[in-house]
Amino acid sequence: MRKSRYRNSGIDGYYDSIGEDVGAGREGGSVFIDSLDGMNPEEFVSGKEEAENVRKAVRKRSIGNAVSTVFTVIFGLIFLGSLIKIITIVSDYKIGDDLYEVIAEDFAGALAEMDEKRASVLPSDDTAPAMQSFEEIRSNGAVIYTPTAKIKPMTSTRFTQMLVKLRELKDDNPDTVGYISIPGTKVSYPMVKGSDNEYYLHRSFTGLRLNAGSIFIDYRNSADLLENRNTVIYGHNMSNGSMFHSTLKFLEEDFFMNNDIIIYTFDGIYTYEVFSIFETVSSDNYFRIWFSGSQDFVDFCKEEEARSIYHKEGISFGYDSHIITLSTCVNGTNDGRYAIHAVLKKIEN
Repeated sequence: MRKSRYRNSGIDGYYDSIGEDVGAGREGGSVFIDSLDGMNPEEFVSGKEEAENVRKAVRKRSIGNAVSTVFTVIFGLIFLGSLIKIITIVSDYKIGDDLYEVIAEDFAGALAEMDEKRASVLPSDDTAPAMQSFEEIRSNGAVIYTPTAKIKPMTSTRFTQMLVKLRELKDDNPDTVGYISIPGTKVSYPMVKGSDNEYYLHRSFTGLRLNAGSIFIDYRNSADLLENRNTVIYGHNMSNGSMFHSTLKFLEEDFFMNNDIIIYTFDGIYTYEVFSIFETVSSDNYFRIWFSGSQDFVDFCKEEEARSIYHKEGISFGYDSHIITLSTCVNGTNDGRYAIHAVLKKIEN
């Protein structure tokens, strides 16, 4: 008997069962060859197709795995980027809140100590002396106004105590022009004025890069509010409730009717009565600063009052009136704006 080279493989019995020599009686024959003799051509083709299908499936699966990996990486990067952005925003909010909270608490502490003894109210009759007279001059073809006289300061305990805090703020930032407060809201911030309307858009009061930015007046305005017909003040509408977000309380009729805006300056404490609030767009001319004449200014005030969603009785405008315009974004839009107009009604100094 022929010895199998697979002796330990368990197939020796196969040879024993088929005889001494599985190839005996066949010239050059074998079981494998005999099995091939019984196959037809179609079976060969079928085997080829099956092998090709297997190769295609492998290729398809490889491509699918590669695409899946690419998308996984992309979505992972998007998620990571979103996470970083969220962390940055939260951190930005925290930094801004902490910074302005310290300033607000310090200023509020000073206000609490102030003795409200005296306030000068703007004269309302035609025979009273004007607060401010303007001399019309021409510059580059445009009519502008320059003050010819200022109100004589009348000192009071409240003003002098407030002035100490304002000077401290100016020591921290020479661009400081005042401090704005709206009772009943979170608005309690220093006001600054830069050399343009871009720097403080994303810079804090201390100059730190901050999305919340600062409350700042238009660079074309004078730091002396009485030298402006219309002082325009900008602030972001932050979704965490900071900056000018809570000015939107003026969209509530009761709040609109019963709350004023107070601005503390180096020349006095100014109280403004809100007379208009509406939604508009950035290209609108709601923040005009220059006017062709005194009547043009009065007409502008009346036009803005007419646009308001609410209206008050007894609001009037004269050639010597002064107004402020608060401007903030409408969230969810690219150029939407809320415009809030208020007229000066009281000065304390």
